[in-house]
Amino acid sequence: PTPPPGAAPAGVRGKKILQDRVRKHAELDRVWSFLVARHDGLERVEAKILREVQQRALQLLQGVQREMAQRVVAAAAARADDGWRGDGWRGNGNGAGAVGHR
Repeated sequence: PTPPPGAAPAGVRGKKILQDRVRKHAELDRVWSFLVARHDGLERVEAKILREVQQRALQLLQGVQREMAQRVVAAAAARADDGWRGDGWRGNGNGAGAVGHR
């Protein structure tokens, strides 16, 4: 097949096609590198957020545990107070000893 009039010779066309492919490949390479860098950056951010969330959850859990321990101590002290009032350790109607005995 003969090229249309005004078309570049086959060798020149082939060289131009090759240069175009090399340029597109280089462009794709740059895009790929950019995406890999963004992915790595996002993974670092995700890991940092995860550490912060875990740390905050642990702090909240420790706070709840402290509050529960304080309530247990306070309830035990209140029951002991009730018992020493001469109620025979049954409590005064507000303590755990009074459950089902009203």
